[in-house]
Amino acid sequence: MNTNLFHNTFAPLMTLALTFSLTTTAPGQGSMPTNHADSAAPRGSAAFEQTLQEFTKMAAKDQTLCALLSKHAVTFEYSVSDYGLQCHLGSNGKTVDIGLDKPAHAPEIVVQSTAATLDRFLRGQDSQSDMKVSVNLGLMRKIMLKADLQQIRSAVARIYSNASDKVTQANLVIAQN
Repeated sequence: MNTNLFHNTFAPLMTLALTFSLTTTAPGQGSMPTNHADSAAPRGSAAFEQTLQEFTKMAAKDQTLCALLSKHAVTFEYSVSDYGLQCHLGSNGKTVDIGLDKPAHAPEIVVQSTAATLDRFLRGQDSQSDMKVSVNLGLMRKIMLKADLQQIRSAVARIYSNASDKVTQANLVIAQN
């Protein structure tokens, strides 16, 4: 296979899988980078797990993300090797499935990383070299998914940032009491 064709076809999906990520965009506003120095992952397993829980809860209720995911029959699975956690986002083309476990069917895109790497990734920081990614999509599905890639990335970044901020604030309140 032509290397440029491979790179041009798969690189955007690797970016999606890896960067399900992130530049924060609020509805009706421009893109705003999210760069939190106080990453959730380094604080420990409990804080990172709380952030993923809040993220999946918020993502499941987010109309923008759900509408984008429902256009595609694709599931992303994120495995966090150092904490033994999993998270998935996807759709079978009809219903959206988001949760903190393995998806109901085999995921088309699987990302494996450490918590710190996934946290940086979901915040929009480049950490692709630290992740193992496998993509199992046909060419037409990749092309169709690529059309919505930036919007999906923005929605995920916005939701993850909000979830992380909410968990951080809740933990600060608990620590102060």
